[in-house]
Formats: sequence, C-alpha cells, structure tokens
Amino acid sequence: MFFRIAKKGNINMAEIISKAYADILFETASNKDTIDILYSQVENIINSDFTNKLFKTCVHNSTITENEKFLEFKKHFAGGLNKDLIRFIGIVISYGNYKDLPYVFKYFLDNVKEHRKIAVATIFSAKELSESEKSEISHIILEKTKYTFVEAKYFVDKSLIEGIQIRLRGEVLDMSAKAKIYDYSTGHR
Repeated sequence: MFFRIAKKGNINMAEIISKAYADILFETASNKDTIDILYSQVENIINSDFTNKLFKTCVHNSTITENEKFLEFKKHFAGGLNKDLIRFIGIVISYGNYKDLPYVFKYFLDNVKEHRKIAVATIFSAKELSESEKSEISHIILEKTKYTFVEAKYFVDKSLIEGIQIRLRGEVLDMSAKAKIYDYSTGHR
C-alpha cells in the first residue's frame, strides 16, 4: 500500500480533514446504496500500481496543477469507477488535498468495516502465536464487543517481554509484562 497512518493519539489537522472526507464518502454511499461498489473500487485504487506511481509523482510536484492531477487520475480509471467516486475525488483534489487521498480511502474502508461489524485488530505479542491462540483471541474479541468478524494482523514485539497488546478502533488493551512493570513502577496498580 502507498500510505502510512500516524500513531493513534497523534491526531493532526490532515487526519481530521481526511476523516471528514471519508465520512462524507461513506454517507453518500449509504444514501445511494453503493457501499459495496465503492468499497471494492476504493480497494482497487489503493492496490493499483498506477495509483502508487501517480501518487508519488504528483503529490510533491508543484508544477502539476490540481486539474492535471485529476485528469490523469480520471484518464487511467475512466469507465471503471462510480461517477460519485470520481466526482468525490475531483472535489478532494480541487481543494488541494490530493496528498490526503490515501488517508481518506483508508478511513472510508474503516467506516465500511465498522458498518459491517468487522473488528480490525492489531495484535502484538512477545512471541509468535499459534493458530489456536490467534483463534482464542478472535473469539474473545467477538465475545466482548459488538463485532461479528475479526480481521486481525499479528506482530511480534519482544519488548513486551510476555503477554499481548490488542489495538482495536483506537483503543489499546495492554496485557503485557511491560505494561505491568510500568504500572508497578509508576504506582498505577
């Protein structure tokens, strides 16, 4: 993918704007019953090699106007995108927010997943987890939340010493030895 999202809790103006745009796109898709279509098309845009090249070429190039950026984008995806999505991308670009499109798309996909009750979890563990441990974690998430499906990404972080850390929708559940040591050392028992 061609983007990186800032750490949670470190919200900046670009992130607020991107979320607002994503909410508008989601609301449009909801009202017109095109959520599935736009979700698929946004995923295709994000995963497109052309988009990666175009984004890297255009975003920091002040000699290319917003209109030229939009026309290049539209030319490549002509006929393949929903007219509301093309119009939406044109609006974002016309306001000079071309560089924020990857974030807008990511937040839009997150909104759709939330709507579909899909938990997007990032799980850090001190060691590689077995399939049964991963399954148990997913089961616990489903049991304790409103979600009906878990989309999890697993990472090993040896600095946790022992245990796991679950990040879900901006919240962190830290059950690691590192967190317990920190709590003990700071008096947060």
